[in-house]
Amino acid sequence: MQRYPAFILLILLFSAGIAHGDTVPGTSTDFFRHAVDYVRNFFATPESGFNASAINIGVLDSGLPLVSIEHMSFFSPVFGREKNYTALLPPGYHNSSRRYPVYYLLHGAWGDERTWAARGDIVRIYQEILADEGVGREESASFGEMIIVMPDGGNSVWEDGCVFLIFWCGNYEDYLVEDFIPEVESRYRTDGGRGIGGLSFGARGAMRLAFLYTGNFDFVGAHSGYYDFLMQEMTEDGWDRVKSSGLVIYFDNSRNDVLTEYSASSIRLNRTLGEIGIPHEYMELDFLTAQSHAWPYWKQQIKTSLQKACNVIC
Repeated sequence: MQRYPAFILLILLFSAGIAHGDTVPGTSTDFFRHAVDYVRNFFATPESGFNASAINIGVLDSGLPLVSIEHMSFFSPVFGREKNYTALLPPGYHNSSRRYPVYYLLHGAWGDERTWAARGDIVRIYQEILADEGVGREESASFGEMIIVMPDGGNSVWEDGCVFLIFWCGNYEDYLVEDFIPEVESRYRTDGGRGIGGLSFGARGAMRLAFLYTGNFDFVGAHSGYYDFLMQEMTEDGWDRVKSSGLVIYFDNSRNDVLTEYSASSIRLNRTLGEIGIPHEYMELDFLTAQSHAWPYWKQQIKTSLQKACNVIC
């Protein structure tokens, strides 16, 4: 997939941020430095160097709880071919008969099932959550222990059909609901508790799947999403189902997001949920513009949403 149209868009958006003085916190020098880092990371392909065995060896030397990661594949009837995914397992998973809740973690545009591990440092973040709770120590509590699974959604927004001209087509909604969830729950020891979350396109997808498939998920956590299409899709009955479902909703964005319509859309969703009377938690943070729709923001906030998710599903 060519990234040049998106690169041009990024340059225009960064320029717009400078023109509006939208660089808080930090100076213009900070902005340019982080903008260069953003573009460099955008063109980098750390996924190509993903190695589950190497990650697991690194875990042994980290001094943190001994989680493990697996890179798996299975046949998807929806797509008629093998599809890959990554699973992050809690300490002791392979040496016990215990069952665990599952957090379905979705990537954004130009990502795949390796992105959260290769770019988002999800293994270390999960280890830190467990370490904060004392998990992995003798006679410790088990709060925080869950299975985190990361599917491959191509460049979709986790819906069926095609989205714009520069993104891939495919029935990724059907894939996740009909193929991927049953695959995970047949392969791993799960207890029925489910959360779902993601960033950017994955945030939009997670929120939509949680809202439209009420009862399938207990928690949704979303970062830097665009939700206007979802709000247009929702009916009065749909909102009522969400309201009565008991779904715990958390989402956030940076008010300095380089994609200004994304932050505006989050504000609109917050207002809409409030007007309808649907309980939810919304946070709007300050981040340097060039870091706000990028991994510095998402690495910080995924820790927040995983901890909130575990209050519900663990």
